[in-house]
Amino acid sequence: MSKRLNQTLINPVKAVVVGLTLFLVSIVLLSFTNTRQPVVFASDSATATVTGYVKDAETLRPIAGAGVKIARYKNSLWGKWLAKTKTDEKGFYTMEVIPEGKAQIIRFSKPGYQTIKGFLFLSPGGNEKIDVVLNSTGKN
Repeated sequence: MSKRLNQTLINPVKAVVVGLTLFLVSIVLLSFTNTRQPVVFASDSATATVTGYVKDAETLRPIAGAGVKIARYKNSLWGKWLAKTKTDEKGFYTMEVIPEGKAQIIRFSKPGYQTIKGFLFLSPGGNEKIDVVLNSTGKN
């Protein structure tokens, strides 16, 4: 009788311990799979490099001070700016970007010129070279 009584008491205790263990494991797994933002570790391999030249479409001369910006793109909406810079006197720019999401938008602008926007698909460790020409609007 005592052996049967001990088994009866031990089985519910085992069931509670196993149940709690499974519950805690499922919470931990859910917390990793339901995060809204990916975990990003800052390192050289996590960044992508984007470089290029911006020139005048008519003269092919470099455009100094042109703005170059990269934003996250999701569900037809622009997200936060991931990187922004200006071209140097030779029209050259370079940016280090930590890619977020599947696609990004790159934007080139300068007063007196038409703005150009395009899609990018950056991946960590990638290098992209993007040269563009901007058309003058005739207004300064």
